Amino acid sequence: MPTYTFFLEFQGGTYVSQVHANDFREAPAEWINNLDLAAIPNHPAAFREDVIKSLEEFEMFVPITGIKKTWSCSLIYVKGITLHFTETAEDGS
Repeated sequence: MPTYTFFLEFQGGTYVSQVHANDFREAPAEWINNLDLAAIPNHPAAFREDVIKSLEEFEMFVPITGIKKTWSCSLIYVKGITLHFTETAEDGS
C-alpha cells in the first residue's frame, strides 16, 4: 500500500504527516481521519469536520503540473489552509 506525505500550511505553520492508502483518491480521507489535531495550535473546533466536508463535496485533487504523483487540494470550508500531498517512495528505513 503506497505511503502519502501531506504538507498542511495553516496560520503560519507547516505540518507534515504521512498515511498509507490504496490510492491518491483515498489518501486525503485517511489523512484527515488520522491527523493529530493537538499538533496544530489554534485550529478551529470544527477543523476536522470542515476538512472532511470539503473533501467529500469537492474532491478537488489537482495534479501539480510537472511534478509526478503530487496533488493540491482545495478545502474551501477552512480559511487560510493550503494542502498538498505526494505519493512517497519508500526507502526501506
